[in-house]
Amino acid sequence: MRRMTILLILVFVVAMGAGAVLATLAERVTNAPENSDNSWLADKLQLSAQQREQMRGFWEHATDTSHDCMDRRAELQKKLDQEISDLLNNDQKTRYNELSRQYQQKFQKLETDQTLAFNQAVDQTNKILTPEQQKKYEQILSDRVGHRPGSMANPNTSLMPPATQEQR
Repeated sequence: MRRMTILLILVFVVAMGAGAVLATLAERVTNAPENSDNSWLADKLQLSAQQREQMRGFWEHATDTSHDCMDRRAELQKKLDQEISDLLNNDQKTRYNELSRQYQQKFQKLETDQTLAFNQAVDQTNKILTPEQQKKYEQILSDRVGHRPGSMANPNTSLMPPATQEQR
């Protein structure tokens, strides 16, 4: 019983830490320095008015999706915490493993949705840029989020604690 309690506390702490890391990463991606209209990026890339407007639409969608995923992640975490709490009195280990597997799949889906929205916005942005602007944009992405075109955003980021990942 004591070992299971310690394990549950450890899983909770790691999951909360993963959530904090993801919130920080999402903020870095979705919040531009200084102004909210992304004019810093438009200025760096020397975008036309039409390109600015198109990019605004791409990134508003990506930001909305990111925030929605973060909200849904928090809801899932609450549900998981309650179900783990309920477990402490019944068939703890077997049920905990099954719940972890189920929620891991849900977290992975949210992570995939968020990454897809980010990558789609990057692809759409690249389509409206000139070759010179694309080079600058690639460097900006690399500097800000460690992303290179053609790769997944934050590929090593996982929402589940290591103990849960091992159960896959």
